[in-house]
Amino acid sequence: MSNPSSSMVQTVSGPIPSEDLGIALPHEHLVADISNYFIEPTDPTLRQRADEPVTLANLHWVRYNHLSNRDNLLLDDEALAVEEVSYFRDLGGRAIADVTPINTGRDPEALLRIADMTGVHILMGTGYYIEQSQAPGLLDRETDAAVAEIFINEITKGTVPSGIRAGIIGELGCSWPLTDKEKKVLRGAAFAQQETGASITIHPGHVPEAPIEIMTILSEAGADPTKVIIGHVELTIPHTDADSRFRLADTGCYLEFDQLGQSELQMYTYRSALPGVPYADIPNDGLSLTAVLQLLNKGFLEQVLLSMDVCLKTCLAAYGGPGYAHIQEVGVRMMADKGLTNDQIETITTRNPARALSLS
Repeated sequence: MSNPSSSMVQTVSGPIPSEDLGIALPHEHLVADISNYFIEPTDPTLRQRADEPVTLANLHWVRYNHLSNRDNLLLDDEALAVEEVSYFRDLGGRAIADVTPINTGRDPEALLRIADMTGVHILMGTGYYIEQSQAPGLLDRETDAAVAEIFINEITKGTVPSGIRAGIIGELGCSWPLTDKEKKVLRGAAFAQQETGASITIHPGHVPEAPIEIMTILSEAGADPTKVIIGHVELTIPHTDADSRFRLADTGCYLEFDQLGQSELQMYTYRSALPGVPYADIPNDGLSLTAVLQLLNKGFLEQVLLSMDVCLKTCLAAYGGPGYAHIQEVGVRMMADKGLTNDQIETITTRNPARALSLS
């Protein structure tokens, strides 16, 4: 088994040895704003719910209409973030990668304050989300090299004006089909990876063909496939399609199952907000972990990552969601029930993130 001890992880508080990372979540959001996805309720009698705060009284409706409530699309309560991250810490969690893209409410200073208040290692991403989320004209004139320079500067010099450094490239948002601008961002990320050693984490279009196309573009641009994380695997590849997961794993990338606990929220993902993307049913944890077990049985243990992708208020424990501690609370027991050994569980929750999040 590979040893991460020779590498470093860059947190918002500074670099640390990767073996000090501990139990880590590789794909989360602590502060984010995805209100650009807002969908006005179509039923005139329900339109007032768009502007209501999320409460127990409307929670059921919001879960089924998660893009039609503005409050649900905003994570901006630092005190609540500290509380939720502290619970993760108290159950043994040590690190969280906040992969909120530049154009979806990323806040480096807030991440540093949350890290200082909780003692949890927090990594920050640098990247752009899907073109639909971008301001008009953003990146229109930049070359691949110019995009790479943006990522390189945020990793090596820090964000402006805070000087807080990113530790991972992404999450990079990819539509289906990919737009030319999104392809530019992917190529820029590959160039930046070669310069910095940072991993690239991907939000793929939610069709089984998307990850392979993305891996091809990245590899042709010089990216190291073993330093690429393909997220949202359970949304992108149906749980019945093990062969597509095996083909993806054969490229050498990490396969990230990052919707754990989400099926209990009774919601579809992304709805019609993303052109060309159909409704995607979120598999429950049991089905996702069965897919993980299939990968383990094929020898891909060291390419599996787990997370929850908390990005809405309804994902937080305070609003009845899984929160950031769901794997410790529920996932570890479920993995053991499915036959995973303690060593395999430790590899998935600790050793794999240490390698995946390192600069090497």
